Amino acid sequence: MSTASGSSKYIGALINSIPFGAFFRTRNFFVGGLVAYQSVATEESNLSISAPIILDVVAAPQIEKDISNNAYIFRLVGTRLPGSKVSVAASVTWADYQAIDGVTLLYPESYDIRQSGGSRSLKVGIVSDLTDEDQLGFLVERGLFKAMHDVTYSSQQQRDQIPTAFRTETNRDESKQWALHGSSKRELGGGWKVGSILTVNWKDYPKSPNYALASIPRDPGTTVAYNVGLGMVKKTARSTWGLESIYEPITSNTWAEAGEATPTPGIPTLSPNFKTVEAFPDFHNHILRVGIHWMTDHQWLEFRLGAQVRFYKYNLGQINNMSRTSGLFG
Repeated sequence: MSTASGSSKYIGALINSIPFGAFFRTRNFFVGGLVAYQSVATEESNLSISAPIILDVVAAPQIEKDISNNAYIFRLVGTRLPGSKVSVAASVTWADYQAIDGVTLLYPESYDIRQSGGSRSLKVGIVSDLTDEDQLGFLVERGLFKAMHDVTYSSQQQRDQIPTAFRTETNRDESKQWALHGSSKRELGGGWKVGSILTVNWKDYPKSPNYALASIPRDPGTTVAYNVGLGMVKKTARSTWGLESIYEPITSNTWAEAGEATPTPGIPTLSPNFKTVEAFPDFHNHILRVGIHWMTDHQWLEFRLGAQVRFYKYNLGQINNMSRTSGLFG
């Protein structure tokens, strides 16, 4: 006699992509594109029998196979404005998804997952060559992502039987994004150069899937991430060394909603959009890099040395509006 317990194991995915691309350029105009077709085959084993198995009958796991396809299209066009040192370009990215690797891990013990959705992205950039060494650049991006996960579970509460009845849940995964990026580099003289970057990335999550891994039923929210960097380079006849520092603060606000009018003893009935729990995670990341390139009298001998240090700091503030409590975790 033996016993099998309910479990789910992600075996892996086999991904094959076939891309086709081209790029053409004239004196003041360029255009390019890429088309890719991708097949994704995933496998997951499910074993949901927890009753004793009599005699020598062994419960074989059920292997769920999912074979789907994705498509990607990228287009780029740009020009250098006549009589100036200004270049303008725009790109469009379109994707249609039927399978994203890793989504299976978000729904343990599911029997089937059907994915659908797509993403759209538009970028517009401008670069100005102020001099032969000085440059300014600016980029703006708008992105949209929408996906649907139709997840099938066993509707039986008891796990001591082979499932015969199933239920399907539909989960939406949506996000909207704006990104702004600026960069500059300038020659100071005497072999010195300085460069800087500034990025602001704003993302809104109107709907996130009800993952079985989390106890929060709904978690819409917004996130704002910044990227601020400054670097310097010193060049001599035989050596070049550089130093750069990047600071990446991120602030976020997510919450769980009641989802439906819920009668609660002692307090008024909650509205569907009542925020039961609010979370305020924030991140403060630092990156410090330094490097040197030194050449000797011999062309075959030179030295390169670099180092990078990263600092991380995470905090989580949380407010429970049901119990009227709050906390800060770092």
